[in-house]
Amino acid sequence: MPTENRSSNTAASDKVALRDIVTDSLVSMVAGVTGLAPPKGLEIPDFIQGQIDRATDRIHKTLAQPAAQHQGEPVAYQWRCKTVNEGSQWRHWVDCTEEDYRKTLENPGPNPRGIIREARKLYTHADDGEVERLQSQLIDSRGDLRAAISRNESLMRQLAERDALLRGTSLMLKSIAHKLDGFHRDFPGQWCGYLDRALGGAEHQHGVIEAALSDSAKPSAPVERDTRASLAPPSSA
Repeated sequence: MPTENRSSNTAASDKVALRDIVTDSLVSMVAGVTGLAPPKGLEIPDFIQGQIDRATDRIHKTLAQPAAQHQGEPVAYQWRCKTVNEGSQWRHWVDCTEEDYRKTLENPGPNPRGIIREARKLYTHADDGEVERLQSQLIDSRGDLRAAISRNESLMRQLAERDALLRGTSLMLKSIAHKLDGFHRDFPGQWCGYLDRALGGAEHQHGVIEAALSDSAKPSAPVERDTRASLAPPSSA
């Protein structure tokens, strides 16, 4: 017989035995209170047996649930901090001592420097509430990430539109400068200071726009930061 069939049969047998125990207990309780006992072999009415069966189902489901696993003693402590400033974000969790953990619970802040702290215990087995809280945080973080990606895509589109306008303006200025330069060569006698300033201005603005477009096309170099000291919350309030 397959294992799942044996398990199913065992569960059904246990449920029948539990039903008999509940029924006998109820009959005995009623008999003890009223002094009346049903004749042997008498079937219990359906409206009573239905209540017994529902109670049996609830008891059986409760007994079938795995026992909650005790977390045991904490294996480590961590804390993190942020400021009271609007938009301040929690820093990464970092290890701390048990004393730091207790002090943070007693006085989370803000301290005179406007720093708020929170601390937590770490266990080898997280309880259900902690797992649910972390799952909720993960969902929120994914939502924040999607929103950030959407904002970034919108900004990239705006940047592309700006660059397209700048390129068009740059080509127009280049064309103006080219025509002015040709006019200067072909008609030197009609050249004047106004046209000279116009040519210089067109060439200058063309150069400025081309430099801006060139800088925009370059990938930004990553900023190197030493975050080791900045991650640890202050040791005292």
